Amino acid sequence: MKIAILCPGASLARCESARWKEYDLTIAVNRAASAHPCDWWVFGDPEGFHQTIPLGHPNLCTPRQSWGEVSNPGMEGYWWVLAFEEIDTDVPLEFNWRRHSMTAAMVLAEWLIGNARMPAGLIDIFGCDWEGDVYFDGAADGGAGRHQRWGGERHAYGRIAQWIAAKGLELRRMKFDYIGVGNG
Repeated sequence: MKIAILCPGASLARCESARWKEYDLTIAVNRAASAHPCDWWVFGDPEGFHQTIPLGHPNLCTPRQSWGEVSNPGMEGYWWVLAFEEIDTDVPLEFNWRRHSMTAAMVLAEWLIGNARMPAGLIDIFGCDWEGDVYFDGAADGGAGRHQRWGGERHAYGRIAQWIAAKGLELRRMKFDYIGVGNG
């Protein structure tokens, strides 16, 4: 099974929608759900939901508390929601995977591959730049603490990447520069 995780970094703008046809599933993180149609949309806080109009009709993965804050009776039955707390995983909680939407998407991808009972899997992450001050759509990432957030996310990513590798899955963070395309 091949899964693409789409993060909202500026480099996501370099990716064409046709590329996702080579994947069995796509998981969008936060506002990346408005860049390309996806099967799953992961967001950690209510603002991620309110500030994004997803393409298509993805399943949602978010903390139970966040869903409680954004849902209303008129939405009942419209979204299929999986709470972070419902993901049956053996990833250690000290890895802080629920703290960042991107790392939650990584755990969701592993969970989906495991539930599909696939003997092997590939997870490619796009748009995870950890640099710059704009998103793929040109909107400013004005968060003053973004460098601190990226540091925490990088640390959690490293630990979760090792955990995923120990499961026999391949994880690749695809990097694109602003001039050409390159994997790394």
